[in-house]
Amino acid sequence: MSKKRQFRFGISAFCMYIFTICEIMLCANWEVPLKFHWIIWIPRSIMVITAVFMMLFSLDIFEEKAGILKTILGLFMHNIPSLIMLLALIFTWKRPFWGGMFFVVLAVAFSIWISICFTKFLVTDLLAFALPMLISGAFFFFVHFKSKQRSLS
Repeated sequence: MSKKRQFRFGISAFCMYIFTICEIMLCANWEVPLKFHWIIWIPRSIMVITAVFMMLFSLDIFEEKAGILKTILGLFMHNIPSLIMLLALIFTWKRPFWGGMFFVVLAVAFSIWISICFTKFLVTDLLAFALPMLISGAFFFFVHFKSKQRSLS
């Protein structure tokens, strides 16, 4: 992928996430307690979309002329980060506080790992993979603290 294409992809991914955040913040009335039954689906949806997006990169395993066992093993190895994200999402489905903690820590760890190991596509990798985890963690925290605030009043 050329640098120009990489830059365009990073900018479009960043704009998509920022647009989603702005739309939710503009639609929400922050003074009046909200009905949060639909807001919890935002971080869940972001994580599922990110995991599926990450799984798309594993399809390059089929270009290699390997046996069926090696192909299945390679497919599994490529999908380990996506499977970790989906398992974490399943375990934190009804626990927004732990979802926020896990995904923020995962985003920070992933950012550190990317910046140490892969400096070639640093910006796009961070925008495409770490930013959705960070945004999901923030939404999970938002849902947790707003629901706690609502239960106190």
